[in-house]
Amino acid sequence: MKKLFAFVAALSLSISVFAGDMVVHTGNGYAVIHPFPTRSEVKEMTSPCVLDYGNKTEEFYRFDLSSKGNVKVKSTEKSSWVEKKYPSVKSITHTFKDGSISKFIPLYEADNKAYIKGTIKKDDSPAWFYLLLEGEISIYFLSGIGPYTGLTKAGAPPILYLHRKGDDFAVKVSKATSVGAEFALVPEVIAEFVKDNAELAATVKAEKKLPSKNETSIGTLERIIREYNTAKEANK
Repeated sequence: MKKLFAFVAALSLSISVFAGDMVVHTGNGYAVIHPFPTRSEVKEMTSPCVLDYGNKTEEFYRFDLSSKGNVKVKSTEKSSWVEKKYPSVKSITHTFKDGSISKFIPLYEADNKAYIKGTIKKDDSPAWFYLLLEGEISIYFLSGIGPYTGLTKAGAPPILYLHRKGDDFAVKVSKATSVGAEFALVPEVIAEFVKDNAELAATVKAEKKLPSKNETSIGTLERIIREYNTAKEANK
């Protein structure tokens, strides 16, 4: 995990190369327009950031994601940092001046090879994940850590993860790639997540839903998971 954070922080290419100006709608109607803000965009982040403890919420001026699922917060611009420890904080949301919202969740990373075999093998400590699409199955980016309010400092190719509602872990579904290249998805992991939808799982396994010339990896994954979530909701 530490090596991954170091890799992300070392790159300087903008995320817009991979995601463009993304407008993403979650189950709560949030529009996430700046998934990885630049240094100048971070200055546009407005108070408050809202920490959700599961049974209450609390507002702070600024937050800084820490290691092991912890978070440091400031009540005002000039106040000292106070650390909130995992698992007390269930999620963090922060609003930009344009109304877009960033949301972070602390989760463990589970080994994707073990997951395919039906075994859950988690990291020793949780990390912060950035919400891209919310539902029965949610899509996340792995977030970096540091003074940019926890947002990844440099635009590395995003490492995509899936998370099922109620679980405390997320599983990687994209492969690392060289800078500037489209990254591949891992159909076996995606199929395992959607296996209770047999038709969709079979299609994913056959690689018919993976990126084509006219589709990005993020767009492909969003389409598959939206289809799954929509069918799941319709069958309730």
